[in-house]
Amino acid sequence: MKLLRIIILILCFAAVPAWTAAGIQQKPQDLNDKDITHAIETELLVAEDVPSYLIDVSIQNGVVTLSGSVTSILARDRAVELAGMIKGVRSVVDQIDVAPIPRSDNEIRKDVKDALLFDPATESFDIEVSVLDGVVTLRGEVESFAERNLCARVAKGIRGVKDLKNLIDVYYKPDRPDQEIEEEIQARLEADARVDAGLMDVQVEDGRVSLKGVVGSRSELVQAEFDAWMAGVQAVDSSGLDIEW
Repeated sequence: MKLLRIIILILCFAAVPAWTAAGIQQKPQDLNDKDITHAIETELLVAEDVPSYLIDVSIQNGVVTLSGSVTSILARDRAVELAGMIKGVRSVVDQIDVAPIPRSDNEIRKDVKDALLFDPATESFDIEVSVLDGVVTLRGEVESFAERNLCARVAKGIRGVKDLKNLIDVYYKPDRPDQEIEEEIQARLEADARVDAGLMDVQVEDGRVSLKGVVGSRSELVQAEFDAWMAGVQAVDSSGLDIEW
């Protein structure tokens, strides 16, 4: 199976435009929906955690719509993430249905608790897990937004999970000055090779972060949002970031 994926990967990249296969970027006006669709389908095809044959890709003016049906919400989220990373994608509309393998709530709850306990990054978290009709609810307290997301990701990977409600609270150190938060976010953006901090402006007022400027893709916008979440931040507004190739 692994050899087959390698062969498929080689054949696909032979046909994918140079701006995806060789890292040579074309001019923005040269990008078209057909090429973007081809690139997304290739990414989904070689991703081992995404059943690409169950997902349909359509695009209009850079807006991608993903449809179909998968057996886990983690596979759905991964497909949306991969599509958003392709150059030229302005936004991704998620219409993928999740139809997991039927399992009892008790089985799902036990597996989620075990996964959180044995995962090296989440083993020390005190997280309460409840399940109703396949929908998992997480409650508890962690010290960062990244830790909250990690708990959700672990739970999404469990067979039988239909949906997830992440009610985990994040407790930051209180009373951090806005100027200190702003400087730390700016430094974090500048250190992140996945975003162009020079085209962004960061403003913080009462712990609420406002990001303005230009990004090159939906993926870069999401990454900038992630970088902005840190101790003392109450909310992040990225509506001021325009996506331009």
